[in-house]
Amino acid sequence: MGTDIHTFIEYDDHRSRGSFSGQPEEPALLFGKFSVWRDYALFDALGDGRNSLMDPEDIGKMDPEGIGRRSLYPPRGIPADISWETAREYYELVVEAQTPHAGFWPRYGCVSVSEAAERVRHGAHLGHVAQTIHYGTTPPRTWQAVSKEYWHTPSWLSLVEIHQSLEHHRLSPTDLRWDFRAVLNSLVEVEKETGPGQARLVFWFDK
Repeated sequence: MGTDIHTFIEYDDHRSRGSFSGQPEEPALLFGKFSVWRDYALFDALGDGRNSLMDPEDIGKMDPEGIGRRSLYPPRGIPADISWETAREYYELVVEAQTPHAGFWPRYGCVSVSEAAERVRHGAHLGHVAQTIHYGTTPPRTWQAVSKEYWHTPSWLSLVEIHQSLEHHRLSPTDLRWDFRAVLNSLVEVEKETGPGQARLVFWFDK
């Protein structure tokens, strides 16, 4: 069974309050979505990408040294204050009667309450997305959302934590493919502008 990663760099430029708000009503800003080639050693180092789908006794078989390492930072879930663009990739809104403004959220990205409940029974989870645009035509509100089918093991890491995670799994950035090195370089550049700890890599896996 294949596993792929979905990666987004987000940042917060409100330096006076520290890194990220933690509130859906004050979402992070999106720097970009990145395509990263399938690399199971990297995925496991970042957040138990394939490990999460394996029995504990099988993890060591996939580790070249037979140790069966878990990620240094166990998966943290999706941040409550993810950017609106990332939220549209990760969630679908749970809608009863009132549908969201089409400029905020597409109708095809909505599911019924019953469908959301069924999805949760099969491993999805609920969250919230704050409507931050089109206030002029639609009253402000926070919508309940449910993670899309097949997404699993969401998490996020700072630049420092990524390097610590790679070291824990004995992976050198210079040995990784150019696409992930580009992600690391982008995080460096964002932090130069916004400050240390003001950028993060948000990611999840599919199956």
